[in-house]
Amino acid sequence: MILRSATAVGAALLLGSALPAPNSGVGRYQFGAALPATSTIDALGCDGRPMASETVVTAAGPVWLQAMANLKTGLVEELEFTPAASTRTRDIAACVVERDRFASLLGGGAIAAGAVADRGQLWSAEATQPGGRQLLARWFPGGGTCEIGVKWIKP
Repeated sequence: MILRSATAVGAALLLGSALPAPNSGVGRYQFGAALPATSTIDALGCDGRPMASETVVTAAGPVWLQAMANLKTGLVEELEFTPAASTRTRDIAACVVERDRFASLLGGGAIAAGAVADRGQLWSAEATQPGGRQLLARWFPGGGTCEIGVKWIKP
């Protein structure tokens, strides 16, 4: 898999092959480092932390990469990859299949089974891969929207 940044200046190579184990980061988004000044930095992400984001192209298709920084230190502590296009499925089981397909395209090996939880307005299923990757699937029954992602947290 090739991971390339879709920027105005062209496709900048971030990685060749599968995503590495989440122990140092990816490309210019390194754990323990400041968010790159050249990235799109949102003052605060949805959870109140500083966040940088960009679209990258992978074997899984266009992917939205978000790097979240610690609120106090401003240093990267979490990376999350989600498909750039939204996904709709008939139920949480189909959403989990999409999540696992997406994760396998990004590399990372076997997926450990995780629990599925009914959270009222949505269903949620989380699992892990070797090396600490967290796999997320959230399914919203009202519209059949399936949100999937692969998350790394600073080791």
